[in-house]
Amino acid sequence: MLTKRFFVLFVIVIFNLSSCGYSLVGHVRSLPDTIQSIAVPFLLNKTSEPNLEIILSNVIREEFILDGRLKVKDEKEADLIVKGEVRNYTLKPVAFDAENTVTEYWVELTAWIEVHDRVNDSVIAKQAFTGKWDFKVDQDITISEPQRVEAIQEASKILAQKIISIAIEGF
Repeated sequence: MLTKRFFVLFVIVIFNLSSCGYSLVGHVRSLPDTIQSIAVPFLLNKTSEPNLEIILSNVIREEFILDGRLKVKDEKEADLIVKGEVRNYTLKPVAFDAENTVTEYWVELTAWIEVHDRVNDSVIAKQAFTGKWDFKVDQDITISEPQRVEAIQEASKILAQKIISIAIEGF
């Protein structure tokens, strides 16, 4: 009986040890070696919120730079080109106080993006991407406005990371 328990314990320990090295690494690359660079020209802004195209385009470029798998280049020199438009900007109230005053919002951005492979003259992705981020509001607009702008930046980062995942990893 003791031997059987020892054997079961031994098998469990070996199984756990053998699975310790398995992990998914976030920097898998499914693009061919001919694709080395990307360009992100300014998106179009189809919303009434000013400067979203500038913020989102800059954040997408920054996220590709931070990712490091593709070099960000000028549109004329790049292997891939990310084009698109910001189609939706929404502030959604998500929390209220006892007086029914909004205390927290979600910023939601949606962009229609096309990733074009110039080397193979094909489209890698053509779809809508969404990013959300919440922020707390205050009666003082000098406190709330910077938080809203930061929420736009964070929602843009989430959206950009989804684009990177599709463009480079294929999912």
